[in-house]
Amino acid sequence: MKISTVSLRVPDSRYVNYVSRVIEKYLRRRRITKTSVRDDGRTAQYLGIADRTLGFFFIFVQVVTLAICFFSLLSSMTANISESTKEIGIYRCIGMTRFQIYRIFIWESFVVVIASGIVGIIVGLTIGYSMQLQNYLFTQLEIPFALPYTQLLIVLFMAIGAALLASYPPVAFLLHLPSITHILRRTT
Repeated sequence: MKISTVSLRVPDSRYVNYVSRVIEKYLRRRRITKTSVRDDGRTAQYLGIADRTLGFFFIFVQVVTLAICFFSLLSSMTANISESTKEIGIYRCIGMTRFQIYRIFIWESFVVVIASGIVGIIVGLTIGYSMQLQNYLFTQLEIPFALPYTQLLIVLFMAIGAALLASYPPVAFLLHLPSITHILRRTT
């Protein structure tokens, strides 16, 4: 009879080291040399540490990527608003308040950010799910697909902040010009 694996469940985690020493002694006395005693609790603990470390790394990469995307959105909104100076001047001429003009351009940036976010989430979930299925095919370990809620919340809040910060300064610059004629005469 050949035994390849023996699993023991120790009821109290304080006795894990003691039980593994006793098993190793027993195996040595029986002259069984090719042995390995593994503590699955400790392995799970190390895997948890690795999982948290990778999670922090991915959050860091995500924040850096979103910062780069913010500067891209800021330059895009600045170019768009500088091309719309006559439109802003006409809005002021017909009696729109500054708050209403701010709202127009903030909503415009929200539309761009939300559309990009939805496309990015769909692509990311599709790639993540396909990689999880591929991992299952190779390892035959059924690991459930985990939706990264923390990262989704970070993306949501940073996207809202980016939309506000990218559209407010260029519009504020134009609206703080001394008069409507200064806005209308401004060229790109």
